[in-house]
Amino acid sequence: MPRLLRGHLTERFSHAYRQWLTLKDEYANLMERFSKLIVELRCGLSQTSILDRLLSQQAQIILKNNITNLYQNVTELNRKAHLITDLSHESIQYCNVMELKIDNNDNEDTLKRKLMIDENIDRLLCSNDLLNKKNPAQLKKLRHYLIKELENNLKLKLIYADFSDCTYELHDMMLLPSTQNDARKKYSKFRDLSISADNNTSISSLHKTHKHAPLSASKLSMNETINVLLLGETGVGKSTFINGLVNYLTFKTIDKAKSEKPIVAIPTTFTTTTRDNFQEHTVKCGDFTKSANENFQYPGQSTTQRCRSHIYNFHNNDGTKLRIIDTPGFGDTRGLAQDNRHMQRILDYIKKFKYLKAICIFLKPNESKLNTYFRSCLTQLFDAVGPDARQNIVFCYTNARSTFYAPGSTSSLLKQVISSLPVGDIPSKRKNTFCFDNESFLYLAALQNNVPFNDQEKREYEESWSNSVTEANRFIRYIRRKLPAYYIPDESELIRSADIEIVQMIHPMLETMRRLLRKIIRCKMNIVKVSFESDLNDVDSSETKNNHRHPHHRLQSPPPQQIIPIAFFEDYRIANSPSSKMQDDTIDQLTLLCHVSVEFSYFLLHIAHYSQSDPFLTGFIRMINEENIICENRNRNYANLQLVEGLKTLANNYKQRIETTKSSPKQNILPIISQWIKYMHDYPLISEYTIDNIRV
Repeated sequence: MPRLLRGHLTERFSHAYRQWLTLKDEYANLMERFSKLIVELRCGLSQTSILDRLLSQQAQIILKNNITNLYQNVTELNRKAHLITDLSHESIQYCNVMELKIDNNDNEDTLKRKLMIDENIDRLLCSNDLLNKKNPAQLKKLRHYLIKELENNLKLKLIYADFSDCTYELHDMMLLPSTQNDARKKYSKFRDLSISADNNTSISSLHKTHKHAPLSASKLSMNETINVLLLGETGVGKSTFINGLVNYLTFKTIDKAKSEKPIVAIPTTFTTTTRDNFQEHTVKCGDFTKSANENFQYPGQSTTQRCRSHIYNFHNNDGTKLRIIDTPGFGDTRGLAQDNRHMQRILDYIKKFKYLKAICIFLKPNESKLNTYFRSCLTQLFDAVGPDARQNIVFCYTNARSTFYAPGSTSSLLKQVISSLPVGDIPSKRKNTFCFDNESFLYLAALQNNVPFNDQEKREYEESWSNSVTEANRFIRYIRRKLPAYYIPDESELIRSADIEIVQMIHPMLETMRRLLRKIIRCKMNIVKVSFESDLNDVDSSETKNNHRHPHHRLQSPPPQQIIPIAFFEDYRIANSPSSKMQDDTIDQLTLLCHVSVEFSYFLLHIAHYSQSDPFLTGFIRMINEENIICENRNRNYANLQLVEGLKTLANNYKQRIETTKSSPKQNILPIISQWIKYMHDYPLISEYTIDNIRV
């Protein structure tokens, strides 16, 4: 949900989060009381009247009301989050007018002054939740109108002003024009759209006067810089693309570019051979005294050593800038460790920015295979910024003249890789695919170095320039018009989101671990009719059902980390038996859950700063106490005693591994935790157990 809210309504989300924490504590306390009471009832130590009194207490009514309130708050937030996301996809920015101090003391003049604080804002749609609910068709109509206006004029800035939380009484949806345009003339064109029920209702019907100082423009206006991230293999041509792009956007014709000195954003050097006599020429362009970020000495290593931003000012009057983020390439000859270091630097660098407009993946056409690190690069990227960033992916092919400006065979390889990613569908269509041939820029650079070309070569490069200019303009139009800004989640939001999801899985994980341990003990004893008591319902039928549905409870994908074996389980393995395979699988499942419990606990206690004691250790102690009560008061058989000892051993093993993890603190743990959360949500034993685990 924080990603859908895109940085808005943080106070309301924090309030809902605090409500959830309070309910979680109340629920945990209630469940603990019920667990103890049920055990006592089974052992004959308590009367059912105690349970009746507990269920009828006023506290239960209060708890139910609190749950209802939280559900309503989350539902409203979820609805608003999807509205904000939908608006963003339509290039309409969301603004909560309460942040602008708008209240029932405002009138027409103060309202306009507070809302229209940026002279570049051309359209502003005012509405609230109640009006949207009463007349969704009107909202859709107004939004469609704004989109059409934007298509005709890319300089327009569209804002949705939400009056839902302020005291100002908005009687109807309305559109406000910018003060810089002929407002009255334009307003008359869409006045019928902005008024639904009362034809006399307009902004002039607002009353009362009260002055407030306007807030900064950043509260409402769109950011003036378009952030574009470039990713790709070493040598694919990202830096050359940057040099080419700024020239394509600056010079309309190649003759204009030749008559002036080409723009060189990044110093470059290359070798070219003339066709007539095959003479080699070394070409250099740019200021190499300022090229510390570029490494030209070691072929195979990434030329770009660290991330760097290049700012380009569009030649228009709205002050819009293009920030191109150049990055080190993957597939470095120094190996996987160097690729991982480069990727971590990239992820750290983009955290400096509030949002990205596009994530450009650079490829070469007609490749026979993609770099082995390509999939890992995308996986780490989505783990860091969230899966919704897939809608901002753009594919750029370099050196495309040889394939007649088409992706060639690389397209099918690309689709295989992106379809295997767990984030969902990544668009790969004509609209977000661009084919460039930056040899025309290299041609310009070579001319500056007095390299001779014959007439045929000149014609080919001029044609290449024309195609690249057309594609560059299509590239910029697509990013500006079709892609919403993707707001990079703040790390604190990601930690808080992971905290919530982990806490939801603690109880299912612990109970599944107890069930698996019971199954391991029973299989080792090889006693079919053993009397096996538990404070929980008999799980035989459910286990049979689950085993039939998921014979080994395994996922097709491997776990995110290597799992360390637990020596205690070796005594329970069975050799030369039809049951040995099932027993080994069950032990592997329990070993995995033990490993994940340590990972989650370390994250909760030392990264998310969980306010309570270790929840997993508390859970182990609870289960041990429950099994002890059963042994002492009802059934002290061998199987139950083994279960108690097994749980104690698991608890001790857990404590030892926690101490080991604490002694060697892990850096940048959030990405691996995100992978584990995704893995456990898909893990059959947990996904079947978890109740109400729907995520928004």
